[in-house]
Amino acid sequence: MKKGVRILLEIVVAMIILAVILLSIVCCSISKALKNIKPLYVSGENGDFKYRLYTGTHKKFIKLDGLTEEGKKKEIIVVPTEIDGYPVEWLSSGLDWFSNRSDFDFGFLESANLKAIYLPHSQIAIEAYETFLGCPNLEKIVYIGVNAYYGAYKVYYNQKVYFPCLDEDNETSYYLSGEIYYANVVYLYNYEGAENEGHYWADYFTYGETIGYIPEEPKRTGYTFGGWYKEAKCENKWDFGIDTLPESKFNSRGKEILQKTKLYAKWIKE
Repeated sequence: MKKGVRILLEIVVAMIILAVILLSIVCCSISKALKNIKPLYVSGENGDFKYRLYTGTHKKFIKLDGLTEEGKKKEIIVVPTEIDGYPVEWLSSGLDWFSNRSDFDFGFLESANLKAIYLPHSQIAIEAYETFLGCPNLEKIVYIGVNAYYGAYKVYYNQKVYFPCLDEDNETSYYLSGEIYYANVVYLYNYEGAENEGHYWADYFTYGETIGYIPEEPKRTGYTFGGWYKEAKCENKWDFGIDTLPESKFNSRGKEILQKTKLYAKWIKE
C-alpha cells in the first residue's frame, strides 16, 4: 500500500514538473509574440496636422489628430487627401474607437487663428460635434466633394458648412445646430470625364466682393494649366484683384438667392 502511494506521488510530481515546463514554454511563446505585435497606430506630424497612421486594421489609413504649432498660426487650411501615400479618412473624430487605451481619447482642432478649412474630397469622416469648438474664429467649413453632403451635415455645431450646389432650386438647408449652405463660387475642370462631376474647387464669399482665396492650381496629365476664365471657351480671364461676385439678390420671402460664379480652367496641350 505504501509502495502504491509512493508511486502515485511520484506520478503527481512528474505531472506537476511537466505542467511547469509546458507553462514556461507557453509563456515564453506569448512573450515573444507580444514583442512582435505592432501598435494599432503610429503618431506623427506632417505640415499643418498631427496624425495617426493606423496599421493594426485590415486597411492602413490616416486620422488627422489635431494641428501642429505651424498649423495653429494659419487662417486658412486645406486638409490633405493623403500623407506619405496613405489615405486620410478621419479628421479629429473625437472618441478614438481604434485606440488601445481605456480612457477617452479626443483629438479636436484648436486654433484661435483658423478662419476657413477646406476638405478637398468626400471620403473623409468627421463624427464629433465638438471637432471645431476649439476654433472660435472659424467662419466656414468647405467640402469640395459634390457627394459629401450626405455624410457631413450631421457633424457640426454652430458652424457654417458649404458644398458645391448641383440643385439650383435648393438654396440652403439647416440641420441641428449647424447650417448647411451651397458654395457661390465653383471652379470647374472644364474637360469631359473630369472627376467629382467636373468640380475642382468650391468656396463662398460675400456677394459684391472679390474672391479672397485662390486654390492651388489643378493638374491634368499632358496639359499645362492656363488660368481661370469666366466661360468654358476661355475667352475672358478672371482677375482676382479686380473682378467681383454679383451683387446680392433676394426672393419674395426676403432670402438671399444663390448666384453661382463659375470659373473654368484653361488647358494648354504640352
